Amino acid sequence: MREYIPYSKSCFVCGEENPLGFRLEFYKEGNEVRAEVVIPEHFIGYKGYAHGGIVSALLDEAMSWAASIFGGERLLYMTVEINVRFKKPVPVGKKLLLRGWVADKKRSLVYTESSLSLEGTELASGKGKFLPAPIEAKKEYKEELRYGRCRSFKGFFDNLFREVD
Repeated sequence: MREYIPYSKSCFVCGEENPLGFRLEFYKEGNEVRAEVVIPEHFIGYKGYAHGGIVSALLDEAMSWAASIFGGERLLYMTVEINVRFKKPVPVGKKLLLRGWVADKKRSLVYTESSLSLEGTELASGKGKFLPAPIEAKKEYKEELRYGRCRSFKGFFDNLFREVD
């Protein structure tokens, strides 16, 4: 059974309440967060292929959730820097696997990586640096976070909000 993680209600990538977004459901598998995604045709950058900015947003989201789930006690991390490598064109309309994981931690920085693949072939990858969100962002995020099919992470994220209450 998949262990789903929470989502932000209005997020472009994972927000269930964002009518223009992907509404991805991320889940934890081993030391990774994962989601299956089909990029709609209206996100075409060039005939039949996804726009690079859309691919970058997906990779960033996977890295962000990986930092927040596996990054340590601070929870809720924000992107400081991402680098994306496009290895093959990313098709629209096909089921893709999106993965994110923590590669390293140094002091308050969390280094993450991500991958977008089709049937085992990596199409794009990302590397990122993430810092803990400031307390003000955590206060705002408390109102945004939704648990949906997530069960086990509710207590995990409740710890985050104890420090902002």
